[in-house]
This record gives sequence, C-alpha cells and structure tokens, in this order.
Amino acid sequence: LHNGYYVSDLFGGIGNCFFTLFQLLTLESWAHGIVRPLMRLEPMVSVMFVGFIFITTYAVLNVVTGVFVEHTQAAGRDDDV
Repeated sequence: LHNGYYVSDLFGGIGNCFFTLFQLLTLESWAHGIVRPLMRLEPMVSVMFVGFIFITTYAVLNVVTGVFVEHTQAAGRDDDV
C-alpha cells in the first residue's frame, strides 16, 4: 500500500485496469478489496468509484432493456402477419 504499490497492482496496466473495473462493475469485493484501501491514500476516490458503478449499471440495464423491447417488437410484428 505504500508508495503506490497497491495502486500499481490494481491499475498498473491496461489488463489490470480493465479487470479492476470489471470487478467494480460486478461488485465482487469492491469495497474491501479496492475502494477502502485506496481511500486511505485518497479519500475522494470513493466518489469516482461509486459514480462508475452507477453509470455502468445504468448502461448495462439500458442495453438489456433494449434487447427485450426489440425482441418483443419483433414477436409482435410476426404475430400481425
């Protein structure tokens, strides 16, 4: 955790960064494993992480809703024919 060692483990490369953000998105030990240790270094980092979770969850739910609506509309068009 000292000298950014923990931060470089989580965000040190593209792969590590994507995996950490995916871990945040799935809420897999995001509080104890990622946010709380980083809050010791920078307390305002929690705002960024919570914002990321809200935005990505909203985006994923919009995609899922869009898929359901599209399939429902397609099924309705097939029934009309």
